[in-house]
Order: sequence, then C-alpha cells, then structure tokens
Amino acid sequence: MTTYCDCTAAPPWPPMTRLHVAGTSRWYLCRRCGAVREEVCRVDGTILETRWHSEGGDGLPGVVAGEVGELMERVECEQLGLFE
Repeated sequence: MTTYCDCTAAPPWPPMTRLHVAGTSRWYLCRRCGAVREEVCRVDGTILETRWHSEGGDGLPGVVAGEVGELMERVECEQLGLFE
C-alpha cells in the first residue's frame, strides 16, 4: 500500500517513502515537503493514531531523524524511456 502526502493540496499527490525503523510505529517521509508521518500502531498492526512532524522536528527519535536527513540529501533521479 502506498501512502501519499497532501502537501500539494491537489492531485497528483506525492508518494511518501517508508522509513526502515524498528518498533511498533510506522514512519513515512515526503521528499517533496519534508513532512514525516508517524503511524502509532498496536502490536497487531492496528493504527491507533497518526502524527505529523516537520523534517527537523524535536519530536523525532534520533534514528528516524538520521534516516530522514540521509534521504533528503540523496539525489533522486528518474530513468527516461528509450524514445522519450
């Protein structure tokens, strides 16, 4: 399942990148605006609450902040088709 950010306020919404952080919460990053979405989950995967954080927000755990910084610095390239 793909998660999208509403930072453009209109379609097409940018997809969010899932962060690989251990724990019961799921973390996503919007590379367009830098927003971080946290889904607080139960052990069985049920979402209890959704929280939004800014890229450099104080509420981010160190592991999440480190991965966000690494992903935001990475250059994103797109492969063009042969005849485009």
